[in-house]
Amino acid sequence: MGSACMRPTSSTKHDVKTAGSEKRRDQFLAVLLRYIKTCHIDTNETLLVIGGSWQDVELLICAGFNDITLSNFQSQLEEDAHTNLSAKVKLLAIDTEQVDLPDGSFDCVFAHEVLHHCRSPHRGLCEMLRAAQACCRVGAE
Repeated sequence: MGSACMRPTSSTKHDVKTAGSEKRRDQFLAVLLRYIKTCHIDTNETLLVIGGSWQDVELLICAGFNDITLSNFQSQLEEDAHTNLSAKVKLLAIDTEQVDLPDGSFDCVFAHEVLHHCRSPHRGLCEMLRAAQACCRVGAE
């Protein structure tokens, strides 16, 4: 982890806004790191972040991911532009329920606090599975 990343065991607590609600950064990062280790996820794989925020990207970078595509509605991406991270991240303006990408476009798909905003959460999840490779892992809610 880089110096900007907090270790999950740190005694210092920082609250960050993560996709719309306050979360403890260290707790979220600890759970994410445990999931990556337990599920044997290769952080060098291509990762699509559905309905994400720059705060999600910061945590994913801290967790070791380096090929990240952040997706959200165009207005959300423009409003929240994060100049420090934008060089490292590709941006896509897409709707969770209509992901205009070929089948299997990404190795992994990540969604955090997104599905409950969908008119049809089932359709959103199906789109995430379709956009991911057959042997993918999808992390949601």
